[in-house]
Amino acid sequence: MVRVVINRNGDGVIRAFCAEGHAGGEYGTDIYCAAISAILQTAVVGLCEYAGVNPEVDMTDGYLECELCSADAAREDVRAITETMLLGLKSFREGNKKYLKLIEEVL
Repeated sequence: MVRVVINRNGDGVIRAFCAEGHAGGEYGTDIYCAAISAILQTAVVGLCEYAGVNPEVDMTDGYLECELCSADAAREDVRAITETMLLGLKSFREGNKKYLKLIEEVL
């Protein structure tokens, strides 16, 4: 199961997200893990390339962490990207609960 933690600040703004684990399928052919990874990595690309921010990103096999500074996280374009990412994860989870555990925390 992939575990994704979304961290929000006191204003409800997504400041960071972290994913770890695998969905459980065979390495390289697991469509569930690939779907979750695509949603998260697309958000990172959007933050960097579209919004022009420079989040702290750590990515290894089965792990992705992305942290935004407060000023960047509060920007409208950045919020659109991170909230859309979260909508994509929630939509995925509706039909695939055994592959994704989604946790939202307020820091």
